[in-house]
Amino acid sequence: MQAALTNALKHSGVRSFEVSLHGTTYGIHLTVRDNGVGFDPDNALKSDGIGIISMRERVRFVNGTISIDSRINGGTTVAVDVPLAHAMATSQTA
Repeated sequence: MQAALTNALKHSGVRSFEVSLHGTTYGIHLTVRDNGVGFDPDNALKSDGIGIISMRERVRFVNGTISIDSRINGGTTVAVDVPLAHAMATSQTA
């Protein structure tokens, strides 16, 4: 959440963001959304910045998934799902 908000604050051009964090039986879901200038995620991965790469590595470290939806002048949404350890162990033994 911190990295997504930092990136949004630095790059979106807006100062208002929507954050949603909720848990389920199986894990945690986070969404960070802005209505800013947006960007091309493929081009961002080719740049020298480490914001998106760092977020992806952190999420991967906890066996989670991340999706980034952004359009030029259409804002950005970062969604992260992280499974809970006991949910992973239960599904592995099933």
